[in-house]
Amino acid sequence: VEFARYLPKGGSVLDAGCGVGIPAAKFLSDEGFSVTGVDIAEPMIQIAKKNVPAATFMPGDMMKLDLPDSSFDGIVSLHVIHHVPREQHENVFRLFHRLLKHQGTLMISSASEEFEGTKEHYGVPMFWSHYNPEQTVEIIRKAKFNVISDYHVESQGKLHYWIIARNG
Repeated sequence: VEFARYLPKGGSVLDAGCGVGIPAAKFLSDEGFSVTGVDIAEPMIQIAKKNVPAATFMPGDMMKLDLPDSSFDGIVSLHVIHHVPREQHENVFRLFHRLLKHQGTLMISSASEEFEGTKEHYGVPMFWSHYNPEQTVEIIRKAKFNVISDYHVESQGKLHYWIIARNG
């Protein structure tokens, strides 16, 4: 909800790592925003299209988005960045900066502590790679964002770190 307050009415939003389109793409679409979702998993894209028919979804790697500069008013990426090797996080944020319009808004969720390795997730080994919150904020600032707010959120018994930032 806080993220949506920084967007222009009917603005364009990229949901990077959208999964099945719930909750972010659905919420933003229901609020009247033009949503484009990208996810590396084709099966999730097919489900997202059913869950949020008003949005546009396409398969793709958020690290290699071939979209024009200044395409979006906002970018949201929830529970995704920590699956990218942390050495590449700054590159992801620089890509997001390029894709956002001037004064565009970014919202990400990250982890509340530093970790790199593989953990079981829903019965499947999954790669995790993240810095601590302070380092994540520093990397976002190096990518030329101004941090508006950052806070911890508990979800499913785990603590996550959320950041909202603007590029201008």
